[in-house]
Amino acid sequence: MRKHTYAEALRDFDWSAVLRDPEWQGQAHINLGHTIVDRHASSHGVALHWIGKDRSRVTMSYREMRTLSNKVAHLLRSLGVRKGDRVAGILPRVPETIAVMIGTWKAGGVYVPIFTGFGSQAIRFRVRNCEAKVAFTHHECRARISELSEVAVVTIADPCGVGLRPGDLGFWQAIAPENDRFDPQPCSRSDPAVILYTSGSTGEPKGVAIASNILAAIKPYMQFGVDLQPTDIFWPTGDPGWGTASFAITWPFRWESRF
Repeated sequence: MRKHTYAEALRDFDWSAVLRDPEWQGQAHINLGHTIVDRHASSHGVALHWIGKDRSRVTMSYREMRTLSNKVAHLLRSLGVRKGDRVAGILPRVPETIAVMIGTWKAGGVYVPIFTGFGSQAIRFRVRNCEAKVAFTHHECRARISELSEVAVVTIADPCGVGLRPGDLGFWQAIAPENDRFDPQPCSRSDPAVILYTSGSTGEPKGVAIASNILAAIKPYMQFGVDLQPTDIFWPTGDPGWGTASFAITWPFRWESRF
């Protein structure tokens, strides 16, 4: 198929389509989790292909991602997370990371991605500064998370259940009894969805709130810059704790592409 020239793209571009495509036009309330995953879950389309360091593989459909993220949202509710509360993620590139992000947004929470390569002091500062109610992490990163008595820690243990610290909730054990249906929290496009922290190279790191409207704002770039199509497979290589990488995880889902 022939690609549009710049002049053709400029001529045909319509800002109203930016809201129409995610079904936001005329809507007072939206929810990123619903927009990114749930509205594609009526089919068995593949959302994720994952290959681990040990060459293990996981394939998840949009329907399976909806179920898993719904369970995460219920878990967050049981831990006291309400609209606007912050949920930190010190998580590597594993399928559970996506479910935590989507589940946080479904519950109305604000997701705070934190780089897994940070030391304990940098992680502790960000978790406390954003006043996170819950922190999700992975057994490979757990040793770098200092004891935070004011934060519920949910850890993804290894396949043998190893990696939990005293007081931790095991991710899979915690979500197992949760309902697989969830009504997403109504939010506005201006509500914060993510807090990204600056590097801290010129002082203390600063949290920058990113609104839910980011999904609409990046639409022209993904359409004309990346040329992402529903049949494409999108491979972001960065750590999910960095800003671009954390958004890159959600971009292909919004267009019903595969990740």
